[in-house]
Order: sequence, then C-alpha cells, then structure tokens
Amino acid sequence: MNNEKRNIESFIQDGMMEYSGYILLNRCIPDLRDSCKPVIRRILFTMLREKAFKFTKSASISGKVMAIHPHGSCYPAIVGMVQTDNQLTPWLIGKGNFAQHTSRDLQPSADRYSEVKLGDYATEVLKDLNSKSVKWIPNFDGTIMMPEVLPVKFPMILNYCQSGIGVGMASNIPSFNMIEIAEAIDKYINTGIKTNLIPDFATKGRIINNDNIINKINTEGIGSVSLLATYKIEDNTIIIDSIPYSTTREAIIDKVIELIKNGKIKDIISIKDLTGLNGMCIEIVCKKHTNMDSMIKYLFANTPLKSS
Repeated sequence: MNNEKRNIESFIQDGMMEYSGYILLNRCIPDLRDSCKPVIRRILFTMLREKAFKFTKSASISGKVMAIHPHGSCYPAIVGMVQTDNQLTPWLIGKGNFAQHTSRDLQPSADRYSEVKLGDYATEVLKDLNSKSVKWIPNFDGTIMMPEVLPVKFPMILNYCQSGIGVGMASNIPSFNMIEIAEAIDKYINTGIKTNLIPDFATKGRIINNDNIINKINTEGIGSVSLLATYKIEDNTIIIDSIPYSTTREAIIDKVIELIKNGKIKDIISIKDLTGLNGMCIEIVCKKHTNMDSMIKYLFANTPLKSS
C-alpha cells in the first residue's frame, strides 16, 4: 500500500513537472536569445514561408501558422505584433482595424477583414535565416522543420515589450529604446563601462526617474517604474496626448467620471476621448477660473494618469 502511494505521488509530481516545463518553454515565457515566445516565432517563420512581404489576409496567415502551432488561432498575437502603440518596433505591418493598446473597448476586426505583412525589422532578421545560422527542430507532428530561435542581430528581448504567465513563473518585460541599447552596447565594447537603461514605451508618457529603481531593474531584473501621462493646458482645457503603458483611455475617463459623481471633483464640465487620425487625445474641459495646476495635480494623484 505504501509503495503504491509513493508511486502515485511520484507519478503526479513527475507529470506536473513535465507539464510545467512544456508550458514555460513552449507557450508563455519569451526566449532570451531572440525575444520571441513560440507563437511569435512561428508567425514570423510562417510568413516567411508564405512570402508575406505584401499584404495578405490575416485569416490565411493564422490558418497556415496552425501547421506548426496547434494551440488555436494566433490572431490575437498577430494583433499585438502590429499595434504601433504596443511596440516601439512592431514586427508586422497591418491594414485594417487592429484596435489600439491604449483602448480597453476598441476591438480589432475579425481576421478575415484585416491584412498583414512582414515589417522592415522582421524582414531584416529573417533574411539570415538558414540551416547554418540557427538550429532547426521538427514541428509537433514531425512534418515541418522550423527554427529553434530567430537569428536576431540585436538583443531584441530589451526592445520588445511583453508579459507572460506560466506555471509558478511569470515575466513582465518593458521595452527599451533601440538607439539607447545600441549606444550602450557600443560603449561597453569600447570602454567596458555599463550603462543603466531606462524603459521606453510605445505609448510615450514620462517616467519618474529613480536611480535606485533603475539600477535594480538593470542589475537584478526586478523593479517598478512610475509613468505619467503628458498633457498641455489651453485656457480652461487639459489635453492629454499620451498615457502610461499600463492603463487605457477608458480606465482614465471612467475614474474621472467616478470622482465627479462622488463629489470629489466639481470643476470639470466634460471629459471626452477625441483620439483619431491625429493621435491620442483625451480632452478635459474645466469651469472658468479653475486652478488648472491644482486640477492636474489632483488628477495625477487620483486617476491612472499616473500608473506603475
């Protein structure tokens, strides 16, 4: 009886470890070598095989990817790879509605209505993909050989903003400016001096610089930065033109409306999302003679206009 019990416990433990390893390596956590989660790498490789250098239906790409990624539609990943307010350097270029990272409610169109093609950076990376540049591995049923990693020429793991949750592990990686990374590499090669990189996000915004936190992020990979929206004041109107990466326009507007309804703010007449072809814009109109400096300080303190 005791032997049977130990065997069952061992079986469950071994099975859970195998499952956890598969999830972490094949689904959730990006690879340090090329910054890619498996789905991203498989999308890029499939688009290369399909010669998607011109706009191709997203549904067609998604279907082709399933030959090497049998986990359902990869279209949500394609959307994230296209959004220009999601990545400093998007891998893909899209045509159609791919929604916006800064919007909670705006949804992308169905994959049959949008089109996608490889971006310049992806094309540059993939042109060196061959049997000598990287190791190749079989897909899930052994019918297609695919690259284990992509031959990136640059530590893209620092430039591509992404998060992942696995079994007992998680990663949440900010993006850093590509020019600043290149300059830091050049400086280190020539002088041996390391540069502390400061995160940079596609939503723009401002970072509250804290040397201790920035140093911890660079040396230990752990830390949290505070981001502020950027704005300008025109008479009695506040125009928000960028927001923190970790929030959305709707979350900000909902919080301001909540404060108004609860009587915490009495000087705001209206708040509107005017985001359009000219870029992101939240307009906050206040009563005449409102102390605008006090108002913006209050909004930063009590809404997601300041987020971590």
